[in-house]
Amino acid sequence: MVGHTLIIRESQGNILVDLLFEPPSRIKIQRGHFLHNGIEIEIKQDYLHILNNHHKVSGNRALGFTHAFLIGNTVKPNSWGYRIGGIPRYGTGQTNSP
Repeated sequence: MVGHTLIIRESQGNILVDLLFEPPSRIKIQRGHFLHNGIEIEIKQDYLHILNNHHKVSGNRALGFTHAFLIGNTVKPNSWGYRIGGIPRYGTGQTNSP
């Protein structure tokens, strides 16, 4: 960690996540590459890209919600600013429920 930045690498030149800590209460994902339950996501400073279905999200705000994004099956609480369902997982054609 250097200053307020934490960078986690898989190998030289292959960054998994770059976090910027803004005390007292904000952590920004500057860039990242994530795979969880068959859904692969790439985050850059100006967009979020779901690689499974090539869905790009940019320039959105979610105010007054308990959570900003839900990618996959609906869970409670149901106060989501932005929800994306029906995403193919692991290239098998299997999707989560809409």
